[in-house]
Formats: sequence, C-alpha cells, structure tokens
Amino acid sequence: MIGFKSNQISSVPATSLPPLLRWLILTDNHISQLPDELGERPLLQQLMLAGNYLEQLPQSLAQCKNLELIRIASNRMTRLPDWLLGLPSLTWLAYAGNPVEMAVEEARHDATPNIPWSELVLGEVLGEGASGIIRKASWAPPGGPAKAVAVKLYKGSITSDGSPLHEMHACIAAGLHA
Repeated sequence: MIGFKSNQISSVPATSLPPLLRWLILTDNHISQLPDELGERPLLQQLMLAGNYLEQLPQSLAQCKNLELIRIASNRMTRLPDWLLGLPSLTWLAYAGNPVEMAVEEARHDATPNIPWSELVLGEVLGEGASGIIRKASWAPPGGPAKAVAVKLYKGSITSDGSPLHEMHACIAAGLHA
C-alpha cells in the first residue's frame, strides 16, 4: 500500500510503483498524469485519486482485473474510459466533481426514481463505510412484484466521494453491474 494524501505531489514515476502494489492512495495532490506502468500491477485493488488534475486514466488499467474501487472525484475528466465498467471486480466508482458529471446529469435527468419509504422494508446490514450503512431491502412498488434492493443510509451531508446526491447519481448512471 502506498499512501501520500495531500502532499502536493505532481508526478508519479513508474519506478515508485512496486510490482505487488494493492492500494494506491494519492488523494488531494497535483497529479495530472499517471504512468502507463500502473496497469502492470495485477494485484491492484484500490485506486484513490480524488482531488487531482487528471484528465484521463492510463489505458493499461483495463488489465487490472482485481481493481475493486476507483475514486477519481474532483479531477478534470471530460469522459470515462470505455473499459472502466468492464472491470470484473469493480464495485465502487466515484467520479463526482468532474466535467463528465454534467453529461451524466443531462442523461440521467428523469432516470432517478423517487421511492417512498412506505414501499421499502429494510433488512440486514450488508456493510458499513465512512459515509453510510448499506442494508438489504425489499422494494414493493404499487402494482408490481417486490424486488431485492440495497439501500444506503448516509451518515452526513458530505461523503468521501462528494455529496450523497452526487454519489447516488453516479451509482444510477453506472447502471447494472454483475
């Protein structure tokens, strides 16, 4: 694990990335480009790059089949790479605060359902993170069959991925993922 949060780092030499790297935390720096060699780290699981100057991610990251979490919020990305949602282990993507968010906002305008609490039955806790608790739930829309869903209850108005509203919109925009 390498973690250098808020250190005014502007470049990341390929030689600074060990071959067995699993977590890379470079949040809140001045990084505008990452080395292509980053994708040659097959054990990479978590990539935390929020608050930098990145306009794109290296294409080589498409090879990182163990990558589970990517935090690229508050960068300068105008589009998300096509390969990103094809990563088989990806379960968390945070990209709020990038120019690409505006395009997603426009596409999502009417896609966010407004679900009354009365249609939800909360079940067991599935997990808990810094920003909230995720529970298994059943959603019974009027006139339709009940559906298994997950419900996240936020702990506050700001999360590690931006506001809860940004996080929710990003999840909806990402669509279904196996």
